Amino acid sequence: CPDPSGKISSIMIYDRALTGQEIFQNYDALNDVPPTNISLTSNTISETVSIGSMVGTLSATDSDTSISSLTFSFASSGDTQDDDNGSFTISGTSLLASSTLDYETKKSYNIYVKVSDGTNDFAKAFTVSVTNILEPITDLGFEVASIVTDGLVLHLDASNSDSYSGSGN
Repeated sequence: CPDPSGKISSIMIYDRALTGQEIFQNYDALNDVPPTNISLTSNTISETVSIGSMVGTLSATDSDTSISSLTFSFASSGDTQDDDNGSFTISGTSLLASSTLDYETKKSYNIYVKVSDGTNDFAKAFTVSVTNILEPITDLGFEVASIVTDGLVLHLDASNSDSYSGSGN
């Protein structure tokens, strides 16, 4: 393994010729290759999901570390890319909602995810978009003066001109 001072830091002796794959594995073992990318299978979630619902699955590119040996977590970006880390949690490779998401309040969330292979880290920003769901009307109010005439509730039908005797103004 090359050393910045020019010294050999380790020597391995084998009683046979190594295959190309074995040489590559030994090189990687001595020279840790850092993660180079993070991917998220989905970055969109419905506003009606419950807390704990999965947004997507995280994966990373690391040529010398298997996915089961990688650790994902939130990181501080030093800017606005991590403003909404607190609205989500990471469990293994799953990105989960940890707060109630409401499209009418906030349409997208900025998170900053870090992957570690035990020696090196790589971090990447993601935007999670919230999709709007048309909620049913739960509170409908009427102005009494506009629909009650002489104590009677009026039936209004736009296709029937006889349903309201008023001027329509």
